[in-house]
Amino acid sequence: MSRQQRAPVIMQGLTFLSAWFCPFAQRTRIALEEAGLDYQLFEVALKNKKTGQWFQYEEKPQWFRDFNPLGKVPVLVVKPRAKPLYSVYESNICNEFIREYVIDSGQGQGAMGLMTWGLLSDELDIRTHQRIVIDRFNSRLIPNFYSFLVRQDQGQQQECADQITSEMNWLESQADLGGPFFFGEQFSLVDAALVPWFLRQDVLEKFRGYRMPTGTTKLQRWMNHMMERPSVQITQTHPDRRLDYWSELMKVSNRVTILTPQ
Repeated sequence: MSRQQRAPVIMQGLTFLSAWFCPFAQRTRIALEEAGLDYQLFEVALKNKKTGQWFQYEEKPQWFRDFNPLGKVPVLVVKPRAKPLYSVYESNICNEFIREYVIDSGQGQGAMGLMTWGLLSDELDIRTHQRIVIDRFNSRLIPNFYSFLVRQDQGQQQECADQITSEMNWLESQADLGGPFFFGEQFSLVDAALVPWFLRQDVLEKFRGYRMPTGTTKLQRWMNHMMERPSVQITQTHPDRRLDYWSELMKVSNRVTILTPQ
C-alpha cells in the first residue's frame, strides 16, 4: 500500500483521514459537519485494488501508522498556526476533541444554527449521562453487532440477538420522549455515536434476519429524523453499496449464515 497511496498534503487546520465504509469514521465526520468546521477529507485506501485483499497492518503505509499506530480510521490530523502538527484517533476521542477544538479556537458555525457547544450538554449531570450512554453503546451493543455477523453457531447468534434487543430496549428507555434528538431538542455527540450503527440495521436484517424490537417507538422516530439530517445524508453511502461491501467482506471470511426471520 505504501507504494500505491501517498500521504496527503497536510494543510493548516484539520485533515480527516477516513474510509467510506467505516461506521466509526462516519461518527467523526458527522461531528465535523455538525460543528460547522472546515476540514480536508482524505480517503485512506485500506484494500489492495489489484488483489482485492484487505491490507494487513504491516502493509499499510508508514505515514498512516505514524498518524495512528493502530492503523485504523478515523484520524484527525491537526496543523495549528504556530505549533507542530499532531493527530487524534479513536472516534469518540475525535468527537470530544472536535467539541474542545470549537470552544478553544472559536471556529465553527454549528449546523443548522445550533450553538456549537451543544455537541454535549452544558449541564454536568446531563453531560455525564450522555457519556454513559455512549460508553454503554460502545461496550455492549457494538461488540454484539459484529459477533452476531461472525459467529456460526446458531445458539451463539441467538445470544447476540438477545443482547442487541436488550440494549435496544435500554436505549429506548433513555431516549427523550419529545425528541427529535436522542437527548431532546439539540443534536449531541450521542446522536453522532449511535446513528451509524442504526443506519446499518439493514446489514443485520439481510445477513441474520434481525429486525429492531417492537415497542422501540422513540428510537424509530429518532432514526427517521436522523436520516433526514444533512450531516448524516452527506456522510452516508448508498444502501446497495453498503450491503455489497458487507457481503464481500463476509464471503471473503466465509462467515455468512442467513437466519430465517421469525
